[in-house]
Amino acid sequence: MANICRNSAIDKLRSKEISQSSKTNAIDDFVYGLESKSGTEAMTDGIGVRELMDELNEDQRFIIEYIYFKGYTHSEVSEEFEIPLGTVKSRVRASLQVLKKNLDRI
Repeated sequence: MANICRNSAIDKLRSKEISQSSKTNAIDDFVYGLESKSGTEAMTDGIGVRELMDELNEDQRFIIEYIYFKGYTHSEVSEEFEIPLGTVKSRVRASLQVLKKNLDRI
């Protein structure tokens, strides 16, 4: 029963309806509003995500921003920005390796 609920939730999140609506709203509008209400603002500032993103080159930062912060899929980034799908996936993998390496230093 739990797997059915989980899979239904994943299907809904991956649907065109949700992905199209998430592209029209900036994540900052929601994240900072939620943080100020819940008191987690200080905790997330301590994580240093913005500083970690500065460690990425321009291409890597672009890919991570669109996929993780704006909710695009690999295929959507590939189609919309005319980047080969394999290149998108390689940049994501390389970006995550850089972020992971730099996270260990913090």
